[in-house]
Amino acid sequence: MWPRETLMTLRDFLVGVAAGLTVIIIAGHFKGETGALIALGLTVLLLCVTELYFYSRGLVIHYAGHGMGDDEYADVTNIVKSQVKNDRINFVIDGSVFPDDPYQNKKKFLIVRYSFQSRRIREKIKQDGDRMTLP
Repeated sequence: MWPRETLMTLRDFLVGVAAGLTVIIIAGHFKGETGALIALGLTVLLLCVTELYFYSRGLVIHYAGHGMGDDEYADVTNIVKSQVKNDRINFVIDGSVFPDDPYQNKKKFLIVRYSFQSRRIREKIKQDGDRMTLP
């Protein structure tokens, strides 16, 4: 139902650590202790830069769906992304934002999956007529 996330998962992070440790072991074997320490330093630096990249990002919209529930959601991710101003969202959920309504005259919800300065994905659900504010 949800699209695959583009952010690094814990599994991806651990695979990166394992690959780094493998490089350190190989470098230590062929280049000695100095080569292993250099490889360790580079691995730690790479992991720190990767982690800082995720925390330096502002508001990221991963998925937005507008509909009635279960699998009856229209993907409106690009529309919601267009509402982001200065890493914030603040709009009333109505026909002016979502003009192509496949479920007219029915009670609908807007689901937004987002992250803000972290890798943690959060979800906010609001009804039509409510105000969606993020973060």
